[in-house]
Amino acid sequence: MVNFDYRLPAALVGFIAASITQIQIATAQIDNAIKQTAREISVSIGIRVKRFDGSTKVVPVGSGVLIAGQDNNYYVLTAAHNFEDGDQEYAVTTHDGNSYSIQERYPMHDSQLGKLDIVVARFFTRSSQPNYRLARWLDPNEELLINSSPLREGETIYICGFPQSAEGLKVIRGQFKYHRPAGPSPEAPQRKSLGGYSLSYEADLDYGMSGSPILDQNGDLVGIHGRQEYEAQKKLGIAIDTFWTVAQSQLRNQILAAKKDQDRPTSDTTRVNDNPSDSYSRVDVAETSNPPAQTYHPGFWQPVARVNRDLPIKVQLINQTEVVLEYSLTTNEAPPRQLSPGDQASLTHLPRDAHLLIYPTHSSTDQELTMGFKFEISVTKNVVSVKIRARRNGESPDRTIDINPTGAIYVS
Repeated sequence: MVNFDYRLPAALVGFIAASITQIQIATAQIDNAIKQTAREISVSIGIRVKRFDGSTKVVPVGSGVLIAGQDNNYYVLTAAHNFEDGDQEYAVTTHDGNSYSIQERYPMHDSQLGKLDIVVARFFTRSSQPNYRLARWLDPNEELLINSSPLREGETIYICGFPQSAEGLKVIRGQFKYHRPAGPSPEAPQRKSLGGYSLSYEADLDYGMSGSPILDQNGDLVGIHGRQEYEAQKKLGIAIDTFWTVAQSQLRNQILAAKKDQDRPTSDTTRVNDNPSDSYSRVDVAETSNPPAQTYHPGFWQPVARVNRDLPIKVQLINQTEVVLEYSLTTNEAPPRQLSPGDQASLTHLPRDAHLLIYPTHSSTDQELTMGFKFEISVTKNVVSVKIRARRNGESPDRTIDINPTGAIYVS
C-alpha cells in the first residue's frame, strides 16, 4: 500500500499565508481610502438652537454630501425629510467643525414620480477657504459615473454619515442588492415612486444616517440613503441618476458651473488629521475610478489596470520563470493547476470579486519558494495578460492578483 504525504512544505504554507495577508491588507487600504474620501465630502445636517447663555449650537438631525461648489457657495445633496420641521434654522457642519447656515433649499418634484425625498441645500462660506473637497459623480463629459460603472448585486458599498448612536462620522460597509427604476417602467407600469427610492442594500445602519452618501468601491457617489425597513432588514436609497433626471434646468446649470471648480487644488484641510482635536474628525469603518490626484499614494492598493465588467473577461497567464508554478482562485473549490516554464494558461468565467494566487509547487526547492516573482499586467480588449517573471534585486515580490467588481485590477 502506498502512503501519500499530504503535508505542504513550511515555506509554501508561509507563502500562501502571506498572500492571504496581502489580500486583507489591500482590503484595509481600500477601506482607508474610502474613509478619507467620506470624511472630506460628508456633512452633518442640523438645527441651530440657542443656549440659555445666548450662544448657539447645532443639533444634528441627519447627514448629507457636498456635490458642487463655486464662489464660496456649496451645494449639499441630502434627504428631504431631514427638514421636516421647516420653521427651524438649519445648518451644515463640515469635516473641519465649521457650521454654516443653509441659505436656500431646492426640493425635487416630478410629474411622474411625484415629490422626491431628496433635496439640494446651498450654504455660503464667506471666504475662499477652506476650499472643500466635492464628491465625484460626473465625468469630464458631464455624464454620470454610475452609468459607466453600474453596481452589481453583491458588490460592496459604503454608507457614510452621522448616526445618533455615535460621535463623529461612521462609514458602514454594506452589500448592494438592486437598482430598479424609481417609478413606472415598461416592465412594471403600475409601480409607484415612493419618494424616488430605487436602490436596495443590506447594511447595519442607525438613526441620523438619512441623507448619507452611498459610495462604491471607487469612492464615487451613487446615491443617498434615506429609509430603513426593519421588518425586511432592507435599506433603501435614491440613486444619483434619479436626482439628476428630476433636477430642474436652472439647478442643473448652477451645479454644472460649480462642478467645474472640483479639480482645483485642495487646501491642507483635506488631508487626514492624525491627531483630530474634535469629535467630528473621528471616523470608523464598520463591517457589514481612479482616485483624485491630491490623494494619490502609490502602492499595491492602487489599481494597475482596469477591465470592463459588463463584457466577458479572460486572464492569460504566461510563465516566464524557470519554475513550475501553481495558480488558484481563493473563491473556487477547484484544486490548484500547474503552469510549467514557458507555458501559458487561460482563465474565464471569473467570479465578480476574483482573487488569484500564484505560487511555486509544493515540490519546489526552498530556494525556488523564496525567490519571489513579479507580475507584468496589460489589458487588451478585456483580455488580461499576466507575464510572470523572476523578481530582481530590490523588487518586492508579487503574490496575488485581485479583480474587483468595478473592474479595477490590483497586484499585491
